[in-house]
Amino acid sequence: MNCLEFRRLVETDPDLKDEEFVRHKVECENCAAFAGRVARFSSTLNEAVHTDVPENLASRVLLRQSFLPSSLKFSRRRLFALAASMVAAVGLASSAGYLLYRQDPLATEVFTLIDYAEYAMQPKVPLGDQPVAKAISRAGLQLEGRLERVTFAGNCLLQQKIAGHLVIQGEKGPVTVFLISDLQIASRTKIHNDKLHGIVVPVGKGAFVVVGPPEESLSDLVDRITAAVRWHHA
Repeated sequence: MNCLEFRRLVETDPDLKDEEFVRHKVECENCAAFAGRVARFSSTLNEAVHTDVPENLASRVLLRQSFLPSSLKFSRRRLFALAASMVAAVGLASSAGYLLYRQDPLATEVFTLIDYAEYAMQPKVPLGDQPVAKAISRAGLQLEGRLERVTFAGNCLLQQKIAGHLVIQGEKGPVTVFLISDLQIASRTKIHNDKLHGIVVPVGKGAFVVVGPPEESLSDLVDRITAAVRWHHA
């Protein structure tokens, strides 16, 4: 098992008992540290989006950060993203030049995950059908058609559910796709922050979230995904 395969799996289950997974975690110090960060981040994020947030949270988080040992500190940009996302969940104003929009918890979590999973944007070589089918199968879907230009296929936790996590190369840049089973969405909804825009699409017994650069047209991609995947036992 290489580092990329390990990091794809660790997003689904940081405590996976698979023999190769455990061996790699023991042998690779960087991946072991990454697994710890993912577990802590998922726990913090899930708690944050279901908790009432006090005023001036972003400033208080940054103040708390200044007293942490350097080995435990997030990068300043990532810390701002996490603090800002929790603030956005309750519609509070931005700080330090971050432009925030009033979002529901799903949108807030989506944008935070995209910011956190920078490694998913790095591969540029298109994948075959097998890794794509495997990733979405863990989220309760099956691949019935061809999805072109997929350069990353993995899993993550979204709304406390295992989601398929794909990156598809669009015309203007990488487009992130989350496929979530058993999530009830009333209607198609547009979401955005200062860097990205997206669409939340109810499909069958779940939802797709498609997010890309502001210049990227997402509607055709939504149609391609809808045609290519099916929920298990739908």
